[in-house]
Amino acid sequence: MLFDRQAREAVEPELAKDETLLWFSSPLPLRLALSAYPFLLFGICSSTVSACLTVQWIEGPMSHPVTSAPADTIGMGLTLLVFWIITIAALSVPVAAYLSALATTYAITSTRILIVRRGRPAQSFEWTIIKQAACRVFKDSSGELTMTVRRFPVNTEENLVIKLIGIPRVRAVQKLLISRSVMTGSPTQASLIAR
Repeated sequence: MLFDRQAREAVEPELAKDETLLWFSSPLPLRLALSAYPFLLFGICSSTVSACLTVQWIEGPMSHPVTSAPADTIGMGLTLLVFWIITIAALSVPVAAYLSALATTYAITSTRILIVRRGRPAQSFEWTIIKQAACRVFKDSSGELTMTVRRFPVNTEENLVIKLIGIPRVRAVQKLLISRSVMTGSPTQASLIAR
């Protein structure tokens, strides 16, 4: 499997010498792309409005050449430019999410959870700072894990929420998290078993 080899190659440089890789996977790209569907819907609506305004802008000076002022034409052209930039940006969000999923690898090791993204520093979360975790399963047995992580310094009450989205066979990963939290004495155990 090409993706498994690429995922392993992305994680292995991040491992310490005494650390064991228990699980790794890349998120399902289509799942991440579909999570950006509101942007896609907005982009489709915006493209419709932009296309109508473009037709009106092109047709306007042709049908009324005497009454069209150059300032109106330039103003409308700038407005259309802004509309098209917003449209292209909205339509590119699902594509960016898909490509981001291809460049991301999740890993669970004997000491921590890793999120490795190509071209960025790896994010590492030790077992001892994970406070809660919840699992959401979809019909195709993929799903997402949401974890609450204690921020540093320890005396702050703020927490960080981490989502691992598009995990294939998420129940197996959930069981692995439960077994790791039992072995490390992490408070994650109760919240994972309850879900």
